[in-house]
Amino acid sequence: MNDERIDFSPIDPTKDEARFEETISSIVRDAEVELERRQGRLTVVGQVGQWWWPLLAAATVIIVVSLGVLWQLGGNGSAVLTENGIEESLGVPSQVATWIRSDELPTTSDLLETIEVSQ
Repeated sequence: MNDERIDFSPIDPTKDEARFEETISSIVRDAEVELERRQGRLTVVGQVGQWWWPLLAAATVIIVVSLGVLWQLGGNGSAVLTENGIEESLGVPSQVATWIRSDELPTTSDLLETIEVSQ
């Protein structure tokens, strides 16, 4: 192992003061455009606010598709939903719909029976 100190003076950027200052000035000049662009950016709240229109458009599409599905299920979607319930309208077996509405957990044998009957 060598205990001598390494001489880094040949790669010292401050050795030539004028060149060092010119390098720093050119870096700052090149960065000004990007720094100004970043200052003009919206805050986090402003960026989230820009999402309003795409979210509104997505919600509109979801509503239109949902109404179309309900219309296909029985012409009058509200009558289908109130008479049978959403579960039955979607083809969920009645026993499973009962478990969903009552928050009751089925036994393993009940679950297997329901699966076998529905197939």
